[in-house]
Amino acid sequence: MTIATQRFGFSQKIIGLALLAAFGSAHAEDDEVAQLIKPESSVSAGLGIASGAGKDRTIFGQYNGLRTNDAHLLLDFEILKRDDATGLWTNIEGRNLGLDNRELRFSQQKQGDWKYSAEYDQLTRHDLRTINTGLLNAGTATPTVVSLAAPGTGADLNLNTKRKSMALGAEKWLTPNLQFEASFKTEDKDGARLFGRGLTCAAFPNSFNLCGITSTPTGAMLLLPEPINSTTRQFDAKLNYSGEQFMLSGGYYGSFFTNANSALSPLVSGNLWNPNGTLLNTGTAPGNTLAGFLQQPMALPPENQAHQLYVSGNYAFTPTTRATFKYAYSHATQNQSFPAVFISSPTANLGGTVNTTLAQLGLTARPLAKLSLLANLRYEDKDDTTPLALYNLTWLATNPANFFTNNQNSSTKLTGKLEASYRLPENTRATLGIDYAALKAVNPRIISC
Repeated sequence: MTIATQRFGFSQKIIGLALLAAFGSAHAEDDEVAQLIKPESSVSAGLGIASGAGKDRTIFGQYNGLRTNDAHLLLDFEILKRDDATGLWTNIEGRNLGLDNRELRFSQQKQGDWKYSAEYDQLTRHDLRTINTGLLNAGTATPTVVSLAAPGTGADLNLNTKRKSMALGAEKWLTPNLQFEASFKTEDKDGARLFGRGLTCAAFPNSFNLCGITSTPTGAMLLLPEPINSTTRQFDAKLNYSGEQFMLSGGYYGSFFTNANSALSPLVSGNLWNPNGTLLNTGTAPGNTLAGFLQQPMALPPENQAHQLYVSGNYAFTPTTRATFKYAYSHATQNQSFPAVFISSPTANLGGTVNTTLAQLGLTARPLAKLSLLANLRYEDKDDTTPLALYNLTWLATNPANFFTNNQNSSTKLTGKLEASYRLPENTRATLGIDYAALKAVNPRIISC
């Protein structure tokens, strides 16, 4: 009896523990499901204090918004709601709202039917260096170079670039298997980044003696931050089909870049310094000739755009054998008019056009549990039809034996791969494969007359 009772009690404990574990796990799962079905909103706020001087935390504060100020508001929130009657989800999020890398997002969706969203993002990149300089109008398209009487006697310059972007998106299920997606994003980039130009005049007895000197070489290096004021817009629209064995996606993608600054035109005011620390008089030769070259305008990134039509998908022959494919055609142009300061240009604009065709096929299979097979074939044809023309006609007039044109960079690439991989004991794998690559490049260019 005693033995039987002890055994019965022991069995009761086992059953009780098993039931407790089962129902405890079920309750935990129920809590997780409840959180997903009825999510909660949250708000967090605080004060962030960064110690040390701003110059001592340049790497730490390059992107996180903690570079310039010692104290910052830390504010995040998330509002997440679900309408039980309609199944409508609403999500509003805010991140780093007290910093200069803040984010805001809003979206609503009815699962399996439609969704739309809006986003705002901001990011500031601070240059790691604080520059002491006499440069005037730094960060503009017309800076003025003023040499300092002694190092460290100028003004401190902190360069940074700010990105502000807005995005809109929408999704709609047209049928249980067909979905439409569209998105639009615009990003404004403003500020200045480290840049410059330099020139050394050497006494070469040929046409490259730019400064016309015959004895001591001279030269100068100028700090000229690149002014940034550009906008990039992107648009994407596609249809997605999803079946039991076949998946297909196709659509259009467009990219458009505009730049408010077409050229950087510096001005040298006063004398410069030679590399050896001696004074370079820009009022007489060779200093005035050198200054003349250094003050020539420099072209900045030109406006351009690209359009692409694409289709991609995959087909499952069996659960372990799948084929993938992709085809895309892109048309990119760069035809912004040249700035008026480049009066020697023979044409109004580059007229750049590049058409690219891409085709890709792939196959993966696992005929055995330990054997995997892979095959890929990729073809890319880049057709550069940009017109060839002579540039720098002022230089051509004085140096008729040394002139150049723009390039055409057309090419055709074909690559392929075959690979077999077998899983061996002791977590090892044997792989046997072969790669194939072929490139045909066409680069017509006039190099001299």
